[in-house]
Amino acid sequence: WTAGNVRDIVEAYEAALPPGGCPNWVLGNHDRPRIATALGPSMARLATMLLLTLRGVPTWYYGDEIGMLDGDVPPERRLDPATLRQPDQPQESRDPERTPMQWDNTPFGGFSPVEPWLPVQDFASRNAAAQEDDPRSQWRLVQRLLQVRQEEPDLLLGAYRSLPSDDPIYSYTRGGRWGVTLNFADEPRTVDLPQEVVPHLSSFLDQTPTRTRVLSLRPHEGVLWKI
Repeated sequence: WTAGNVRDIVEAYEAALPPGGCPNWVLGNHDRPRIATALGPSMARLATMLLLTLRGVPTWYYGDEIGMLDGDVPPERRLDPATLRQPDQPQESRDPERTPMQWDNTPFGGFSPVEPWLPVQDFASRNAAAQEDDPRSQWRLVQRLLQVRQEEPDLLLGAYRSLPSDDPIYSYTRGGRWGVTLNFADEPRTVDLPQEVVPHLSSFLDQTPTRTRVLSLRPHEGVLWKI
């Protein structure tokens, strides 16, 4: 998962659409490892920023809004029909990415009053209720991005245009008022934006508004800025 690879995918998809076409972006589903398991929790936050700021329809898989990880499902509790139908042909079970939603820290994660078919995982430390009160949580990031997306027409419907940048940075604009810069690196990066897109919000999450062309990004941080 590199900035250049992701940019190439986005631009190829955009170029293949017919006039008036709308992309549909999907991060995860019930057949693939969860995004936080595949990429790690910090990269899952970056992927969330990407999904909810690109042009088009974002498709979400339950639990990714709190950074759920694949569950540890012992062989005797696996229920994936594909593996049960062909026990003599071992294949990777899809049950780990299908464990129950972790709503709170009550027994079975608030999913059920009785033990569900698949085990609930780290619900005591990773659940929706706990993340509601944490301003830096994955859930609050999703909530804020969805709010800004609904409030700002350019983020909902505005055209996509990538900005010149080299790995590990991916920058693009949406419409004429918003821009996004994503740091795919494992270390901090400083980014000089083009002269024509001087932002006056360096971050919509936790930084003081400032008018500057220079963005300082933490590892795996995404920044949403106004033009």
